[in-house]
Amino acid sequence: MIRIILATVVGIIVAILIVICFEMIGHALWPATLDAGNPATLPIPLLLSVVVGWFLGVLGGGFVAGKIAHRRMAISIVGAVILAATLYNFWAIPHPLWMMISGVVAPILATALAMRLVKPGGAIRQA
Repeated sequence: MIRIILATVVGIIVAILIVICFEMIGHALWPATLDAGNPATLPIPLLLSVVVGWFLGVLGGGFVAGKIAHRRMAISIVGAVILAATLYNFWAIPHPLWMMISGVVAPILATALAMRLVKPGGAIRQA
């Protein structure tokens, strides 16, 4: 049980770090010169980099959690935490509709993909 909890915490930390990296890269490539408090006014490539960060964050964090825990439940929890954070973000800050839809779909797809990549015993699936 401790292994699952630690794996989940590590997976969440990895996911958050990946999301932060993608947001930093997006802001470096497409500086927000407009009203940064309203994502609807930001450049679309910047917003896309955030959505890609959510997807890859859940995929990477879920993969790490699954490899450590040897349980798919850890992958699901990582995906659920990032999805919950994304939903809170939508509640706190207005976003374009396409980004809100993508922000819900991306973590769900990434969780499913991470589950397919990691076998229940923790091994990596062969193609």
